[in-house]
Amino acid sequence: MIIGLFKSMAPLFILLALVAFSGLIFVSYYLDELNDRFDLNIPKEAYETFNFKFSFGSYYQLNAIMNFSFVTVFIALFILLVIMGNFVEGYSITTSAVICIVGAIPFVGMGLRHRTFNDDSRFYGDDGYGIGYSPNYYFAVSAFVCWFGYISAYFSNSIMNGAILFIATTFCYSWLLFPDKYNKYLPFENRSDYGCYLYLGIIAVFFIIFLKSYAPPSILEFISSRGRKFR
Repeated sequence: MIIGLFKSMAPLFILLALVAFSGLIFVSYYLDELNDRFDLNIPKEAYETFNFKFSFGSYYQLNAIMNFSFVTVFIALFILLVIMGNFVEGYSITTSAVICIVGAIPFVGMGLRHRTFNDDSRFYGDDGYGIGYSPNYYFAVSAFVCWFGYISAYFSNSIMNGAILFIATTFCYSWLLFPDKYNKYLPFENRSDYGCYLYLGIIAVFFIIFLKSYAPPSILEFISSRGRKFR
């Protein structure tokens, strides 16, 4: 019966896969045109004649702008959750929407701030050179903060705890989204190698303290189980 159900839904899964990767295909294929039309300032050498061939890791701004292309993955996920929810008792479309929106937030934020997460951020002062605002590092911490923070706030059994966690998550995420703005008030340079690790480390520690203090027990148990698994 289960096999028959999956076979009957095969066309749907194929369609959802196309929707999921449509963003990546569109941005990849029309990157040259998007670069010119919206003045993205991505060097032409960042991609070759065929736009599917990228130099990921070599150009920060290219990596940042490509985050937009993954938003369609969460659109497809939302459609799938709505469809599968018909077979689950007590299903909530609101919960599906929240999960998918929260999942897309780090990608959208990084894409919108692509001018900050660029190669020029590696240079600072007269002759300083460091990691800069690496979209890979900042996205990793942003995803952890947003996914665990906002989801924990949504599922919190206490309105007060949920509100506190929501505010703390938003505060931490703003640190990650606007590192150039906060850098003006820091006693160290967050574009240097040491400064980058210290800056991200402070945000992570600050967030984890709030997460352990206000997150629902189920979320904390999940994180602990993942930690034990990879030890």
